[in-house]
Amino acid sequence: MQVVEVETQDHQKRYVVIDDEGVLVEPIMQYLKYLDRIGAARNTIRSYATVLKQYWDYLSQQQLDWQQITLDDLAQFVLWLKLPTGSLHILPAQPVPQARSNRTINHALTVLSSFYDYHWRIDNISTNMKEKTTTYLPPRARRYKSFLHHITKGSPVAKNILKQKEDKRKMIVLLAQPSP
Repeated sequence: MQVVEVETQDHQKRYVVIDDEGVLVEPIMQYLKYLDRIGAARNTIRSYATVLKQYWDYLSQQQLDWQQITLDDLAQFVLWLKLPTGSLHILPAQPVPQARSNRTINHALTVLSSFYDYHWRIDNISTNMKEKTTTYLPPRARRYKSFLHHITKGSPVAKNILKQKEDKRKMIVLLAQPSP
């Protein structure tokens, strides 16, 4: 399975995912076409194609149908992304560092959420995966209060239950030299 760059008739570069036999993966192609039509950036489409290729690799290893995915399957995909072996059948005996950062895993979850939401909206699947992976917390569960907090005080806050905790980004302080 691989992501391939193709050139359209109007000489623009697009990305598709092909399987091991060289056949386009239709659900991914539909979604990437949709992203192109709504004006997504080329690098965004390439990034999404890469994540969906990894997801299809996982599905083929686990022999799962993309239309019959459960919450447990998505949780196992998160574990699969963390493992350096690239397989759930080979687990390390000693603790090893994650193969991908939590930020990368959260990006993959965002891509999958959007992918499944698109296919649910066009009736390719019967289950709303976004609904299954989202929980609603009371607003007091959040420490951050937005500028317009007083307007949405009583509204619950949506949270993806598969989201991984990310390390805080470190700010780099640049000191400018005074000009002579």
